[in-house]
Amino acid sequence: MNPTEAAENGHQHGQHLGDALYDRNPNITHVQLIAHSAGSWIARGTARNLLDLNPNIRVEFTLLDPFMPNATGTDSSLGTSVMSDLIEILGNRQIIRGS
Repeated sequence: MNPTEAAENGHQHGQHLGDALYDRNPNITHVQLIAHSAGSWIARGTARNLLDLNPNIRVEFTLLDPFMPNATGTDSSLGTSVMSDLIEILGNRQIIRGS
C-alpha cells in the first residue's frame, strides 16, 4: 500500500473509530488523539466523528509529522487545507491543538 492509500483508508477508518469510542462510552468527555504520518487522517476522522456525535466532547489533537498526500503530487483531496479546516468546519471550541 502506498502512503496516499494509507492516508485515504485511515480517513475512512477514523470515522469508524469515532463510532466505536462513542458506542463503548457514550458519557465520554475528553479524548486525546496523537498520530504520526498517515495516521493523522485516522485522528482527524475520529475527532470529526466524535464531535458530530457529541459537540461537548473535548478532543486534544496532536499530529507528529502529518502526511499530506496532495503535497506529493498525487491525485488526492487530502492535504493541509482539509486538515486545517477541521476546526472551522466544526465551529467548535472543543478541539485542542497539541504542540
